[in-house]
Amino acid sequence: ESFFTYVLFNLLKNALYSIQSARKGDISITLRTGPDWNLIYFRDSGSGVDNAITEKIFDGFFTTKSDGTGAGLAFCKRTIISFGGEITCHSVLGEYAEFVISLPAYAGNN
Repeated sequence: ESFFTYVLFNLLKNALYSIQSARKGDISITLRTGPDWNLIYFRDSGSGVDNAITEKIFDGFFTTKSDGTGAGLAFCKRTIISFGGEITCHSVLGEYAEFVISLPAYAGNN
């Protein structure tokens, strides 16, 4: 449970950084439940992520921040995978970045 809290904290921290860098933006978190999967959409309308690096952002030690370590999103991905889910990023540079966390729905979680 605390690992998942870190995932949410890291996504929020990155979104706040993006908004601060772009000097604009909002953050929205949307939950969608289904019979097989639960989805969390974490979106900010800050600076976005260049499509050329969207796949790399989950790699360990990859960062675009001058003071970053590249550990945050790599940890998030490993954590979500350990829960049987996945995390992806969809973005338009200068407009938004949206991270989608998919987690399996388990019986009794209704």
